[in-house]
Amino acid sequence: MVWLLIIVVALSIPALGVLIWLNRLRFRIFVEEEALRLWTTPAATPVPPQQDDALPAPVKSYLEQAMGLRAAPVKAVRLSHGGDLRPDPGQSWLRIRGDQYFATDPPGFVWWGRASLSPGLSIEACDESVAGAGRMRIKIASTVTVADTRGAEIDQGALLRLLAEMVWFPGALLDARYVTWAPHDDSSAQATLRVAGREVRATFQFGADGLPRRIDAMRYAIERGRSELRPWFGEMGDFRLESGLLVPHRMEAGWQLPGGPFPYARFIVERVEYDRPEPF
Repeated sequence: MVWLLIIVVALSIPALGVLIWLNRLRFRIFVEEEALRLWTTPAATPVPPQQDDALPAPVKSYLEQAMGLRAAPVKAVRLSHGGDLRPDPGQSWLRIRGDQYFATDPPGFVWWGRASLSPGLSIEACDESVAGAGRMRIKIASTVTVADTRGAEIDQGALLRLLAEMVWFPGALLDARYVTWAPHDDSSAQATLRVAGREVRATFQFGADGLPRRIDAMRYAIERGRSELRPWFGEMGDFRLESGLLVPHRMEAGWQLPGGPFPYARFIVERVEYDRPEPF
């Protein structure tokens, strides 16, 4: 009986590996299909661009730096990154690798990431905002679904992430069809992003060098099926020139909790490419 059990287990392990490999492939195909859908979403009706004199001073200064060496507008972005992720305060950081795809008209993104839970076991996720609609899918070993969520709160969170990450294609921050600015003080300004009838607002803070360093907003946090608005932040740094644009290569996101800040994601950009609307 023991030998029979051993034989069954021995035969099951390769079959399980094949199943995980197939599900990983299916998940990857899903991500690629979502990216292609992102790049084929119809654009909004054109409007005149925002005039420089209508921009808050720190925004104008930043965009002059960020776009100074590129005249052609960006239509698509793709990047790959490394970094760390942790689901909850007190937990250890997990190594993560990911790819992200952006469209600029209308603005949207599709992100895929895989973090290692233990040797041979990983968690895989796809986060997106396409035509203003958000969706988050999470699977263990590409097979067991942990979450597949949509709805108004997911839309709002995904749009805030998109707004923070538009610094990777800063020209879109001038497109008044989607983004408008309001002054706040000498070193910050409020941005409003509107896509397909959905709207979010956040405050950008700019450093002494004129580059954005932080974004703050109220974002929905969803736990155990309940959602509530909480202070959320994103931080950016290590700006470098890529195809004539000055863009960050370090991004961090987190929640401002009563006990202090809780950063949950730290991404280091390894590659960023423009106007190649095709998956890696």
